[in-house]
Amino acid sequence: MARRTWKSFGSGAIWGWNKLAYSGKDIGFMGILLRTHFSLHHAQAAAFHARQAANIALNGTEETAIALGAHVSAAVISAGAFLEATVNEISENDERSGGLKRLNTYLKAHYAMGIPKSDPRWQAATTLMDLRNRLVHYTHDWLDDGSDHMIGNKALNKSSLLSRMQAEFAFLPPPGHYIPRFLSPDCAAWSIVTATAFLDEFFRRLNEQPFYSRLRDRIEVERQDTPRS
Repeated sequence: MARRTWKSFGSGAIWGWNKLAYSGKDIGFMGILLRTHFSLHHAQAAAFHARQAANIALNGTEETAIALGAHVSAAVISAGAFLEATVNEISENDERSGGLKRLNTYLKAHYAMGIPKSDPRWQAATTLMDLRNRLVHYTHDWLDDGSDHMIGNKALNKSSLLSRMQAEFAFLPPPGHYIPRFLSPDCAAWSIVTATAFLDEFFRRLNEQPFYSRLRDRIEVERQDTPRS
């Protein structure tokens, strides 16, 4: 029977196969495959954008606000991609269903306990993925503001996502800054911290070393200690 082993390095992994044998005769050959872990690129990108966002001080200009919003949005999207790419890589399956549920399915398939939905890490990761999806798949009425009977049905102000975000990270202080108040430096840092914390717990339950461990210093970001909004 073929036996496959892998060794992680940098942004990829080397997969190797031993010889196949049947009735004492070799019928196979040694093989090697280099496969890239692009999830590591997503993780480092999220951390990069979070650090950039932390260094931007709003000065009342639209240009500066847009720069901040760009880095925060990129951090959220990259952190979500870090989660989704990880499950694709470890399962060798590219289904387009929910990444968090697929990670739990993988745990259970390997005789490990799944992460309960009541776990704060699950709840934070769910909020992260919801925010990421709303940024990527933006609807015309999502940022509506005004009278309740006038704003669209998909408006953020009508969804639970708003209160969940407020419970997770600090918003920009009022008044408005040309960008939504949730696009704050703390949101950017929270996104990569949240994704990493969830995957740390995933690998702990799997009793495996995370393949991003050797790059942990590149993806760790300190959050600002600011009050919730």
